[in-house]
Amino acid sequence: MKLVLKLHLFVPRSLPCLPPMQTPPRDHPLIGTWRIDLKSAACHEVYRVRKNGTTLVTSAEEVAESGVCPVRSTKSKGLLQVVDKITKDNGKKDCMGETMQVGHEATNYIGFILLGTCS
Repeated sequence: MKLVLKLHLFVPRSLPCLPPMQTPPRDHPLIGTWRIDLKSAACHEVYRVRKNGTTLVTSAEEVAESGVCPVRSTKSKGLLQVVDKITKDNGKKDCMGETMQVGHEATNYIGFILLGTCS
């Protein structure tokens, strides 16, 4: 049986102090492939979160790799705090028309909602 989850992504206005990167547990719910449809940009991003704590991200023409650090935080109100640091980038524009720089760090808050199960 597989769980069907819906992913909610919350991006804070200011970034808190970032913890050091660490590998998530091998059975962490964030591990897998996630697609985020950006309707305002008529584009989508695909995040492939690997078991070794790295990601491969595609967004429009951009292809990037990063290290992720998922952390449960009492300040995040039940959401999963994920620290993401870009380690490689092809220098091309993403869905929002931006280019990312290697070393860029971001903190996002993610919530999972169980939508059902399938077999």
